[in-house]
Amino acid sequence: MRLLENTFTSFWAGRSSVSFYADRSSMDDEEFSLVEKEELEEELAVTSMASKAISNYHRELHTLNRRFAHMLGLESIDGKENPAGPTALSQIFRVVLDEWDTEEVLARIVVYKCFEKSVLSNLGDVYEAMNLYLAEKDVLPELSQQRSRGWVRNRQQAHSPAGRSSDADSSTVEDSAVADTGSGAEEEPIPTLQEIWQYVRQLASQGVPGAAGTGAASNQHLPVLPRNNVMDALSNMQSAALSDLDLENVEWNAVQDRIRQQLSQTLCLDEEGNATHRFGEQDQQTIDLIMMLFDQVLDDANLPDAMRALIARLQIPVLKAAIADDTFVDDQQHPARRLLNDLAAASVGWRDDGDRSEKSLYFHVKQTVDRIVHEYTEDIALFDEVREDFARFMEKRARLKKILEDRLTQAVSGEEKLEVAQQRVEEVLHELGVAYLPAAAREILEKPWKKLMTILLLREGEEGANWQKAVNLAKLLTQYLGRDAGSVDRQKLLSSIPDIISGLKKGFSYIS
Repeated sequence: MRLLENTFTSFWAGRSSVSFYADRSSMDDEEFSLVEKEELEEELAVTSMASKAISNYHRELHTLNRRFAHMLGLESIDGKENPAGPTALSQIFRVVLDEWDTEEVLARIVVYKCFEKSVLSNLGDVYEAMNLYLAEKDVLPELSQQRSRGWVRNRQQAHSPAGRSSDADSSTVEDSAVADTGSGAEEEPIPTLQEIWQYVRQLASQGVPGAAGTGAASNQHLPVLPRNNVMDALSNMQSAALSDLDLENVEWNAVQDRIRQQLSQTLCLDEEGNATHRFGEQDQQTIDLIMMLFDQVLDDANLPDAMRALIARLQIPVLKAAIADDTFVDDQQHPARRLLNDLAAASVGWRDDGDRSEKSLYFHVKQTVDRIVHEYTEDIALFDEVREDFARFMEKRARLKKILEDRLTQAVSGEEKLEVAQQRVEEVLHELGVAYLPAAAREILEKPWKKLMTILLLREGEEGANWQKAVNLAKLLTQYLGRDAGSVDRQKLLSSIPDIISGLKKGFSYIS
């Protein structure tokens, strides 16, 4: 709350309202390259959820931005500077989360997803309420902001006894949270990912909106589906889930919901659609975590659709591996997690040029995914095997890329050296007065001999013997055939002709 208040204070004072995270955004390229991969993943998670909220509420935010700008006496403001905007709220939450000392990036991403579902996905009514309040206070009232049914409903609930009771409850919780923060000097142990998810599930059972992806808590009276049944159903789904055809026109935000529905319909419902079973608590937690993990991967704006379609097919095999192996959640080096990370990292920023040949990245990602989808049963070693194959391809690809980069560097360097050499030869010939030679002699020196001198200068430099011979021969030609040719000793000219002809022959033979 203090950070939010400071953000608004800075904004109304005319200072940047996002100064508390400016250090991250102002990093230069060298510093940015040193950022750990986990921090980059976290940065992508924060940016992604803020961008999605901005897209969802762009109309409300546009109107709010105009009203805020008017209050500051400005024509407009950058949407990222809006202290109530998704960017500011997301970065404030990140600053708060930085106080949590854990290196488990998946745990942090789960918390970000919960924040997105619980806070950012419910901002529409807040922005409408802010616009309505400002309009009532004569802040650009001509910007009509229609009340949505959701805002009216929430406002009515806020004035109802139930609404006031809810507010009181939340206030009590908030007060107790503050009291807990101030009491006790001992540091609490860092919660594990399992403990985080149990807390999230507890919130879901209490009706906190968006706290978890499924509503299993409401079916506690149903018998738990045996683990063997879950694994058998996942194996059946794995062979047919998300084929290339299925993924051509899929909306990625709906992928995980569709998989959850398939799981529920296949395992927990009878033919009439009535619930007959429920997932065990641990299985349900694992399902939700894997869905969130793939949410994060597939939501990356830098991941091309073609690669997104391939990686999405791994959801059922990875889910199956996670349920079969209890160490999956807490083990960052788990083979399935490492494979998913490698494929996502290799695919981010890939440019789809239509190449599907055996040399292309697309072909090898698809080959890797196909092997997992069609061959994985119970042996987790398959993930390591296909990951090693993919790593060998990436190493070979990196070597080829390095060779191409070196060749390009050499080519660029060679072009620069060539330009310098050509300029130096031009200077030498100009100083010798080649322009005043007869046409035949000028043709020789300005064309083949000029090329020879350029080659010799590049290879030997100005100290090279052959370069100096080529320059001396050009001097002889300009001396005997140039402007001062009439003053040259004829006898000396005749004695030099054999050397001139021999030198020309050797030079022409050198460049032939």
